[in-house]
Amino acid sequence: MKGINMKNRFKKIMMAMMAISTLTACVENVPSGYVARRWERQGFDGGILGPGAHSCWGFCHLELMETQDNNFELPMQVLCKDSLNFNFSVSVLVSVDLSNEELVKKAFEMIPGDETTVSQLFATYTMPLIQQEAQRIVSQYTTQEIVDNRSKIIQEIQDGVKKSVDGSILVAKQVSVSNLSFPKVITDAQEARAQARVAIETAKAQSEQKAQIAQSDLELAKLKAQREIIEAQSVADANKIIAQSISPQYLAYKQIEAMLEAGKGDNNVFFVPYQDNASKQSQWVSSEKLLDAQLMKKIQDATPSVK
Repeated sequence: MKGINMKNRFKKIMMAMMAISTLTACVENVPSGYVARRWERQGFDGGILGPGAHSCWGFCHLELMETQDNNFELPMQVLCKDSLNFNFSVSVLVSVDLSNEELVKKAFEMIPGDETTVSQLFATYTMPLIQQEAQRIVSQYTTQEIVDNRSKIIQEIQDGVKKSVDGSILVAKQVSVSNLSFPKVITDAQEARAQARVAIETAKAQSEQKAQIAQSDLELAKLKAQREIIEAQSVADANKIIAQSISPQYLAYKQIEAMLEAGKGDNNVFFVPYQDNASKQSQWVSSEKLLDAQLMKKIQDATPSVK
């Protein structure tokens, strides 16, 4: 009987200790960049707890959720309208939307574990929406249309991705599209077109260069012809002036000077031209109208006497 009483007493003590332990409070800390919810035996209890120290009672503990901004890159391969694969990447900077407390509570309940990361939130809620929207947009175009309208379609993807995650627990703060990779048949066609453009531009440049050279040669020929005309005109004008300035009397005078110079010295012989027509003697010898007395005297002095 005594042993039974001792056993009952021990049970009471243990139950009392357990009751006391359930009433004992503990303090848990929520770090910066996280939020938390209290977890009890029956599940989550209460609202969202921000960073700081929070009390827990009995079997309660805090489960955390990361809220810091994170960037994710999704490699994509989409079958285009022409049945060719187009590869690209969508990069998204996301932030947890704490303004919608019901979505945050639901996320705690959907993802098991003591700590929910942004990566888990992204994979669960955001990534499927982004993939679906990017595929929907790209599949409307052929790969050649994407090549020809690259900037427009990239902008369409960015706008579509942002809109697709509206109302989700994660907000897309920035979206970019990169690492575009086209099928070889498209890149080969692009290269061929580029080479053709280069060839056309080269031929055009060479043609323009030849035209410029021909134009330059033509201008030079014109200048040369003008120069020759001017030179010819100058010579003609000079000859005309000379012809107008030389008179028969001047020519006769020059002939006499030449003969006088030739007659200087010993054994020098010179002749005086004359006309066969006796009625017309040489104009510069017989015409007193053409030669003055001084010139005639010079002729007489220079002419040797004939015996």
